[in-house]
Amino acid sequence: MTETSRLTLIIDSVPAYVAYVTLADLRYRLVNKRFEEAFRRPQQEIVGRHIREIIGEENYHFALPYIDEVRQGRSASYVNRFNIAQGTRWIKVHYIPDRDGGEQVVGIIVLSYDITELKLAEEAVDRSKEQYRSTIDAFEDSLIAVDREMTLVLANRSFRKNHEARGFDPEIVGRKLPEALPYIPQKSLDEYGRIFTDGRPITTEHAYRIGGQEVCAETRKIPVFENGEVTRILTIVRDLTEKRALEQELNKAQRLESIGELAGGIAHDFNNILTSLYGNIQLARMAAEVGSEQWRYLKDSENACRQAEKLTSQLLTFARGGEPIKQVVDLSAVLDHAASFSLRGSNVSHRLKLPATLWHVEADEGQLGQVFNNLVINADQAMPDGGTITIEAENIVLDETQPRPVPCEPGRYVRIRCIDQGLGIPPGHLSKIFDPFFSTKQKGSGLGLTTCFSIVKRHGGHIEVSSELGEGSCFIVYLPASEATAVPQPPPRRPAQGSGKVLFMDDDRTVRKIAAHILRRLGYRADLAEHGEQALAMHAAARRANEPYDCVILDLTVAGGMGGKECLAKLLAVEPTQTVIITSGYSNDPIMADHRAHGAAGVLPKPFSMELVAQTLESVLDRPEGDE
Repeated sequence: MTETSRLTLIIDSVPAYVAYVTLADLRYRLVNKRFEEAFRRPQQEIVGRHIREIIGEENYHFALPYIDEVRQGRSASYVNRFNIAQGTRWIKVHYIPDRDGGEQVVGIIVLSYDITELKLAEEAVDRSKEQYRSTIDAFEDSLIAVDREMTLVLANRSFRKNHEARGFDPEIVGRKLPEALPYIPQKSLDEYGRIFTDGRPITTEHAYRIGGQEVCAETRKIPVFENGEVTRILTIVRDLTEKRALEQELNKAQRLESIGELAGGIAHDFNNILTSLYGNIQLARMAAEVGSEQWRYLKDSENACRQAEKLTSQLLTFARGGEPIKQVVDLSAVLDHAASFSLRGSNVSHRLKLPATLWHVEADEGQLGQVFNNLVINADQAMPDGGTITIEAENIVLDETQPRPVPCEPGRYVRIRCIDQGLGIPPGHLSKIFDPFFSTKQKGSGLGLTTCFSIVKRHGGHIEVSSELGEGSCFIVYLPASEATAVPQPPPRRPAQGSGKVLFMDDDRTVRKIAAHILRRLGYRADLAEHGEQALAMHAAARRANEPYDCVILDLTVAGGMGGKECLAKLLAVEPTQTVIITSGYSNDPIMADHRAHGAAGVLPKPFSMELVAQTLESVLDRPEGDE
């Protein structure tokens, strides 16, 4: 076998398309058998022809930059599609320069391989990677992955978006974890080392600050194994900031509810005691000589009872109930009175900015007064060296089509600002300012602002605070506006005398006793019942005797017996026209706030004075005024 035959045999056995091209004219000088078969031409029809004629115009122009590389004495490779006998195939072409024994390149050795299957496999892998990426990016939770060098190798869309929203560069893949995420606590970073060592997943919750904001996140770190070794760690990050904030609000509400139950029960029992004490002091003062020392002592005791009444009212409002007994209120008058009354004798002045067209609100005037009294008193105490409190109000409309600044239903509101020039509230206290029993004062119950929060909420409004240390504080109250006009209150007058027959039901003996004294002093005939069953029996007996009661007064809460609500329903079932007044030490009972819906003609909240009993009976019995 000649040397040429042996070389031809070797070239034909190579699993590639082999050719030799002279560089000067780019014409084929040699091709192997596989090359002939690919282009469906025998060697004699290929040798001597320009490469453009064999591989086609498009492939020729694609190859020119690589041919130029060979002219510079460098090897070159490229991948492109070729139409050959087997169809359209991906071919990888290698150009190797052939020298003349020196530095001069005289030809090109061409080795080409069919890599179609490999290319299709790569495309399949690319598609798989894209599907994987799409799946990862579809996660709402943030996902990242790090390798053993703590280099980030993956970050899904959610993570990049959140990272960018917090002021950081979203392109973090390829960077070291501590550098790319500088806010991660050291404790969390240490967990990665433990997982690479023992291969156990870790789920933890971490709190940290990002851009001045407190963030709470749950991280699930999951090891990824290759050949039994942890090579990567996938971390799923779930932002719990909003969830934890909601849980805190829920816990706060639950604390308020449980404490409120206790406070309400105490206030109810105290109101019963206060009713008897208040009534007896009033009766004793009326029996004393006006202006005498005894009369003055009793007058002071009455005032003390009124202060105690405010305390129980505050406790009941703070309690789970405390439903306001609403009427149309002129808010301007309430604000003016709160500022003037609360700053009496203070070195702090006040300025009112109230438009003449300020809308009225439908509210419990006493409770609203309590809110603004508390806010003004707090502002006064925040300025021990004096200053000015500004109270301003304006009409606003919360439109349902626009973002609302506060969590209130759409509608008309009055927005009130109480602004002081005090020392301000420390940032760490702002989130606790409405919590029960939280106070920075040495004196005080810590219920003032909690009560304000409770009252405003029950009126369908919202209260919030903003403050800067050294600049002062601003409390902002939103209250739903009313379309109606406020009715001016009549001036106080002496209790009117009445007449008629009244049945009074209460399970507290001392309350029954003082009620009887007050009713009889006012000119009424009073019968007493301990519970609802007895009241029904006495009411039925009076009807049979043709001596019906002009009015029945029922206590709502009766221990171990029928209470006022059930008794009221049974009385009205028998006698629909019976005049009934509901009384209770719980102002939070829905019947007290909406007594007419239950058939009652009026309400008598405890502790009641003789004046209140007279006014209530006069209003429901429609009697003419007695002698003054």
